[in-house]
Amino acid sequence: MNELAAEIVGIVQPIPLIKKYLRYAYLPLYRESIPEEIPMRLNQTINTVVETDLAFIAGYNQGTAFKIKKLLGVLA
Repeated sequence: MNELAAEIVGIVQPIPLIKKYLRYAYLPLYRESIPEEIPMRLNQTINTVVETDLAFIAGYNQGTAFKIKKLLGVLA
């Protein structure tokens, strides 16, 4: 098993790939964007979901959207 791991590490350096994954995650927009644009695109996607998609929930309003955005900011 250690030989297999050593062989893989000899071909692929996993640590830089893991760091890149943790920074950008696995998102379809990663393949569609320049890496520097990902935070902006992700923010646009989150805003669309919070302000538009979730608006179909009964009792959802601008105040609720604001609270969800604050919560997401704390979690980030």
